[in-house]
Amino acid sequence: MTQHHDTTCKAVPEARWASSRGHGPGSGPSGRLRKTGGRVTILVVLLAILTACGTNGSAGSTTTETTTTTTTAPVTTTVPAAETIFGWLRSFEDTGETTTVGVDPAEMLTGEAAVAAARQDGAIGQDEDLPNDFYIRNSDESTTEFTVSPDVVVTLQACYQGGDCVVTEQVDLATWSVLLGAEENPGLEWDWYGAGSLPYEFTATNETVTEIHEVYLP
Repeated sequence: MTQHHDTTCKAVPEARWASSRGHGPGSGPSGRLRKTGGRVTILVVLLAILTACGTNGSAGSTTTETTTTTTTAPVTTTVPAAETIFGWLRSFEDTGETTTVGVDPAEMLTGEAAVAAARQDGAIGQDEDLPNDFYIRNSDESTTEFTVSPDVVVTLQACYQGGDCVVTEQVDLATWSVLLGAEENPGLEWDWYGAGSLPYEFTATNETVTEIHEVYLP
């Protein structure tokens, strides 16, 4: 059988002393000395018990604190990549609220690749060379519609009368719109080289054109 010992500190009842007068050997001065010695002994025992209780109680306890650290993963934002489309401008529409363009994508080749593509497409004979060092391949003339940003930057090829030709000039959307519909120079200091017959490079993000660059062809 297993015996369990109660280790809990309990209150010690107050010691009760019997009178030593007239009770044999405990009477007289020697009896009082013995009672005094007994009180000292019990006080020592009480101190020992209190010390033990203090050791097992709150005075000797250890508190452990647990710290939890929460790490938040950084939020990654993906920025849509811009794409550049080379092609011809087939339509332009300005409703007053939105502006859209119809682009016919094409491929501009130079050097030996241009000659090989032109021969393959039958644009020149197998023994012929290109008059210029480029060839524009456009096997599919379907168009793609894009919305034009109101803050679009349009770079055009320009010629100054009696001055530099050909140079680039930047205009805003409103000026480009006027040039596309104008039969004469709308009052600019330069003339529009090609007058809209040249191809463009359209830079678009999420199908919205933010830059338009007219490509020079000799």
